[in-house]
Amino acid sequence: MVKISLADAATLIRPGQNTLVIGCGRRAAKCSRSMKKRFGSNLYNIQILNPVVSARARERDWNWLLIPRHDQLVGPNIIRFTGSLVKTPPPLATGNPRLLLLLGGATAYLPWDESSLNTWLDRAEERGLPITICPSRRTPVAILQLLKARLALNPDWRYIGCGNSDLYHQAMGEAAEFWVSGDSINMLAEACASDRPVRVLGASLARGKVKRYIHELDAMARFENCQPIREADRVATGLIHRGVLSGFS
Repeated sequence: MVKISLADAATLIRPGQNTLVIGCGRRAAKCSRSMKKRFGSNLYNIQILNPVVSARARERDWNWLLIPRHDQLVGPNIIRFTGSLVKTPPPLATGNPRLLLLLGGATAYLPWDESSLNTWLDRAEERGLPITICPSRRTPVAILQLLKARLALNPDWRYIGCGNSDLYHQAMGEAAEFWVSGDSINMLAEACASDRPVRVLGASLARGKVKRYIHELDAMARFENCQPIREADRVATGLIHRGVLSGFS
C-alpha cells in the first residue's frame, strides 16, 4: 500500500493491476472520481465521507462509499457508520491531566461566536485543569485572536496550531476530558473514540445533521459511560464480508 498526494494521483498515467484507491474528504473524492472515469474497471475505489454528488454519480463513480449515518444516505454501495474510523491515542502514563478544547468554526448547522467562546472558556477554567486548545482550519481569525488574548492571561494553558499532527496526537493522549465545539463532527468523533469524558459545546444550538449526530451519540449513552465508539474494525469487516478487499495486498 502506498500513500500518494492528491497532485500525484491527479497525474497518474496508468494504474497497475488490482489497483485500490482509498480517498477521504471532498477533495480526494473529486480526484478518485476523475481517476475512475479515466481508468474504469482497472481501478477500484473506496470513498470515505460524503462526496456530495447525486445518487447516480455515487453508484457510477465509486465502488464503495463509507458514509456517516447522520448524512442519511442509502445505496447499494454505501456502508454507514456512526463513530470514528481512527483510534484516539490512549492516555499517556506521564504528565499532568489536561482539558482538551477542540474548536471548529460556526456553521449553519451550529452557529456560535466570540461571546459563546468566552462563556465556554470561563466554564473550562472553572474545571481547575490546565487547558490545551486546538483550533481547526475553519476557526475564524477573530476567534483565534480572542484565544491568544486569553492564553496571555493563563500561563498554564497551551495552544496547538492546526496542522501540527504530532502535537495534536500528544494532546489527545494527555487529555483527561474533551470539550468540543459541536460544529466539528470529525473532532467530536475522534474525541468519542477515546475512553474519556466528552462534552459538546453549543449542543442546544445544533440543527440538521449536526443535531442528528449529537442525538446518535446521546442515544448510545456516550456522554454518560465514556464507552469508546470506534467503527474501523466493523467497517473493515463489512468490506471483507462483501469480498471488497479480495485480490488486493
